Amino acid sequence: MRIRPILNLLLFMSITGHAWALDQDATQPIFIQADFAKIDNQQGIGYYEGRVQFDQGTSHIRADRAQTQLNEDHELIEAIAYGNQQHRAYFWTQPEGDQTVLHAKADTIRFVAASKRIYLIGNAEITKADDVYRAPKIEYDSEHQTITSPASKQGRTEIIIHHQSAP
Repeated sequence: MRIRPILNLLLFMSITGHAWALDQDATQPIFIQADFAKIDNQQGIGYYEGRVQFDQGTSHIRADRAQTQLNEDHELIEAIAYGNQQHRAYFWTQPEGDQTVLHAKADTIRFVAASKRIYLIGNAEITKADDVYRAPKIEYDSEHQTITSPASKQGRTEIIIHHQSAP
């Protein structure tokens, strides 16, 4: 019975990792810690609460709680990481072919497997080196490598790009 909880998180980490991380991360072991975990194998749902930590290779997630949903073939449908009032959900990784670590934070980080999209919802921020992208909501399409921040009454999009000098 331990294989399904591990599969649940393996899918979460490997798919979110493919969006931004090194290809080799998908083959690395996954280390999971939480104060509480509940796996409902019949429903395909995994719940993780309290100082949730997922680590796989160069990819890491920290959250107050997380949830995964699998289909009947045990493939990931959706994964969601939630922050709390003190700390946003936090994802960081080293992108393929780059030495600069990418950091993503939001009140909620949601990955939808079918569309290969990552949604940073509420106080969303992506940073890489000194460059910053902030918005109330950020949508990342990993298949097309596009970042969108829709218009919002909660605030405006802020993008800071620093000049990169030639080597």
